[in-house]
Amino acid sequence: MADENPQANPAEEADTEHKETEAEEETQVRSQMLCELQRVEKDMINNSSIVSKPEVKPYTPDIFNDLSPYYNRYIVKYMINDQVDYVPRPGWGTRATTLRLVDPEESWRMDHFPGPKYDTVIPRCFYKPQIWSKNVSGKDDNQGSTRLPPIPKPFRSDINRLKETKAQRRMKEDRQRTLNDWQRMNLTELKVLPDQSRYHVKKAIMSYLGTSKGSNKALKPLLSELSTAE
Repeated sequence: MADENPQANPAEEADTEHKETEAEEETQVRSQMLCELQRVEKDMINNSSIVSKPEVKPYTPDIFNDLSPYYNRYIVKYMINDQVDYVPRPGWGTRATTLRLVDPEESWRMDHFPGPKYDTVIPRCFYKPQIWSKNVSGKDDNQGSTRLPPIPKPFRSDINRLKETKAQRRMKEDRQRTLNDWQRMNLTELKVLPDQSRYHVKKAIMSYLGTSKGSNKALKPLLSELSTAE
């Protein structure tokens, strides 16, 4: 007579036992976490009684002054201990600057040598030192100490002519300088660039090299050649 209760599959029994083990482990971990959280909660409740709000006081500004300049001996000790001959530092000056691209040797020269002294717009011939120093304050007791010497009156036409001459000379110098920079940097090789790239490079050249009337005058034909290049 056959058995009415068939035997269970071993694989199913192993899977069931594995699930029950995982459930028990998960329940155990959850219980441990709850216990730890409850312990932390009790500690936080106990710590809350330690912290108390301080008493509010009216604001008092800090006006304390230690008057250290009257008893600080730092400077005195420094002067006593340091008896090395004092070498005065040279006076302040101005560094030469430029509005164009320069070579490294020219940049070094601007850092280590003073720049040229440009003459004033008014020629020196219009100033007469003898007249200026004739009535300088202090030479005559009858004159006040704030009396100024007579101011020279240069001719306006002569000043305008001198300014125009200097402007023309500066324009020629800038034009020649720009031509030299163009040749030195081999900018004629930009003809091989595509049209779009050549357009942006032309704008950059005009911004960096075209800083004066003479420079613009020199760049116009050169940039026109780049525009017509195939």
